[in-house]
Amino acid sequence: MYKNKLVSLALLATCYVGTTSPAIAEPSIQEQLQHINENIALLNAKKQELELRAQVASKQVEIDRITNVDTGNIDRTRHPVVQAIEGADGKMVATLAFGSGTQQNVRQGDKIPGGWQVNKIAVESVYITRGNDKVRLAYGHEPPPPMPSQTSVPPLNPIGR
Repeated sequence: MYKNKLVSLALLATCYVGTTSPAIAEPSIQEQLQHINENIALLNAKKQELELRAQVASKQVEIDRITNVDTGNIDRTRHPVVQAIEGADGKMVATLAFGSGTQQNVRQGDKIPGGWQVNKIAVESVYITRGNDKVRLAYGHEPPPPMPSQTSVPPLNPIGR
């Protein structure tokens, strides 16, 4: 009988211990500070990346000026805009948007409408050439407007008739 009570008591204790759920502990102050410091380090790295990209873009404008690449006065009615640039290790792909509403993924050396050839794809821009003409394509969210129709319309009231 004593043995049965002892077994019952042991079973009861096992059931009680098995049914208790541990309380969800909040992170300690040290863990919270560690998480905050990790976030600060990540934000600082992102800030440094943005500053570096700005410096690269500034240097690229200077290089373009020295090498006479036309970065201003881009004719948006003829040239596409860059919507995205992706890739790594020199294997870059750019998505260009044209005024006709079409998009084209291009790599260095590809031909695009108008007789242009993709000369270089960098992290911040795409360069195209046609003969001696060099143009740096701008980033943009909207493609250039479509070209106006070249068909001539006769006047409604011709003079001298």
